[in-house]
Amino acid sequence: GNTDSALALCREFIDAGNAREICLYTDGDYEPSGNIKVVDVKDDDEWNVAITHIEAEGTIYGTRLTADVSGYGRDAFVTFDVYVDGEIADEERLEISVNGEVCEDGKANCTNGEITRIHILIRQLYEYSNITISADADDGLPEDNIYRIYRAPEKTIDVLLMGDKTFFLERALSAFSTVGLTSCLTSSDEALEGHDIYVFDGYLPQQMPLDGAVWLINPPVAPKGVALVFGDELRGTFIKPVREFSDADLGILTRNLTLNDASVVRFREIVANGPFTPVLRCGRLPVMLAGRTDSGTAQLILAFDIQNSNLPLLTDYIILIDNMLDYCAPPMLEKQDYYCGTLVCPRTLPLCEKLFLQSPDISIRTLRHGVDEEEFMISQPGGYTLMQELSNGKEKILDFFAHIPPLESASDIANEPETIPLDIEWPDWRDESMNQSTKRFFQPVKYIAAMLLLFVILEWVVYHREKY
Repeated sequence: GNTDSALALCREFIDAGNAREICLYTDGDYEPSGNIKVVDVKDDDEWNVAITHIEAEGTIYGTRLTADVSGYGRDAFVTFDVYVDGEIADEERLEISVNGEVCEDGKANCTNGEITRIHILIRQLYEYSNITISADADDGLPEDNIYRIYRAPEKTIDVLLMGDKTFFLERALSAFSTVGLTSCLTSSDEALEGHDIYVFDGYLPQQMPLDGAVWLINPPVAPKGVALVFGDELRGTFIKPVREFSDADLGILTRNLTLNDASVVRFREIVANGPFTPVLRCGRLPVMLAGRTDSGTAQLILAFDIQNSNLPLLTDYIILIDNMLDYCAPPMLEKQDYYCGTLVCPRTLPLCEKLFLQSPDISIRTLRHGVDEEEFMISQPGGYTLMQELSNGKEKILDFFAHIPPLESASDIANEPETIPLDIEWPDWRDESMNQSTKRFFQPVKYIAAMLLLFVILEWVVYHREKY
């Protein structure tokens, strides 16, 4: 309709003293002006609230969450619910605040066109698997009202460490939360099963394990059935990483390594006649090699005693151990948080026989893996689960969550509209004759109102006299 003409007519009522305020009920975006009050009557599908990011940190009081919430279309007070491992959090343990001010009843004001940073403290929460924040908003895109974060999995790599002098290796492996470490001095061959990685430091079992990766640290002799020839012990010097590999996966082992000052005192000369690739060199001779066992699992050989090197004194030592873990027991995914529309390619262990993907709609899909690995498109928002079935009977499970991309949350219905100022343009038909007619109309009204009031008073007087 003609908004300007309607507002001009309303202005006449104000000028004549018969109205104090004009209420404009509209689904448009107008800026209030003077006595004109704008009342928003947008439909639910014309505005949106989106949780776009969450970070979690541990404190002495519990777990503190920082959530970014974007508002589109209009300002809104939104209630936020928090779920820990699928159970709603006790309100008495929650403290929700914005800009340092505590929000009562979990409600926060989400401003149109701005990102509101909401802080949530869950008191006395130190252990959890996942936390979900839900915005109770009946808006146009409910899929972006939920955001879930997962705690990084712990002790997902089962490592068995055997040897007599394992102090530096034990300290380094214990620094990784993903490692579940078992240490022992000696072991029978029957016990060499059920682990993801076997580390032998100065020790060589009679029979190599078949169900996991193997690290041979300063082995006394060459393992049986491996095309390696061990020579004399040589005096060492500085060691350097190999930078170019025919197999791209081997680049994981030297990722982020500098080794500017790394050196070894002594090392064993090794001649590789089989499919072993040098990873670290001392001069031109290899001091670390990478290959595969008969079952296809990774096999790494260090030709020196770690205690006869300065590696434990360098930050490169932890980086090297991290790379070795990543190469031998790769995580299925690099993270647990993705946007819809992302292509994902899971990494699997050599012993993987089947790889399953469960989608938010509870459907299960079998993915190709190994040499013929399969990428998949994340098409639905919600929680996903990847599961590997290994030939040794074990399972590896990883959960992750998919979110609506921010650009989709800020779609056409949710874009910040242009605010229209309420500067009334008087219609052409408004002239002096209109003012005179309006005045002639409102002038008799005053007299009529006075006469009605007098009539009511007289009626009341007559009624009172007749009754008393």
